[in-house]
Amino acid sequence: MPAVSRKPVDALVVLGNALHGGRVMPVLERRLEASVARLRDEQRRGNEPVLVLSGGRARPGRPSEAAAMRDWLLEHGLEWERTVLEDRSVNTWQNLQFSRPLIAGSAHVLIISSDYHLPRVRLMLRLLGWRAATAAAPTPRATLVPALLRELVAFPALLLPGQRTPGA
Repeated sequence: MPAVSRKPVDALVVLGNALHGGRVMPVLERRLEASVARLRDEQRRGNEPVLVLSGGRARPGRPSEAAAMRDWLLEHGLEWERTVLEDRSVNTWQNLQFSRPLIAGSAHVLIISSDYHLPRVRLMLRLLGWRAATAAAPTPRATLVPALLRELVAFPALLLPGQRTPGA
């Protein structure tokens, strides 16, 4: 599975991350910055990929991660007509599972997430039988150690029986 694709893409999928008070935090902000950079590259090539913002609600009454990402992009001057919100997922497995049908027919897909997160994302893509390239957003230093510790637990847990379900 390719790590990063410089080929034109049909779709970009940005994986969500926890919000604080309904607002985008630095980890997710880096993912969005990476998506903006890639969309601008695609635009310069004359390409207009679909942009999927993937992430649901942590709590009822709060905005979904997808809606918060859209708002962040609009606040930062990116109004992308071909934006689709996937706002049902509550974890990475569901991000991928629920985003895929939204871009059915897209041959070249790029998944954008944080550098610490991509090894697990790539394993999930493999388990789902989805050939997609990935691109890493840098992780803010202040959050890197806690993020890596979480991945140390989450990655092996994915290999346990029963963990490849919508709740994984």
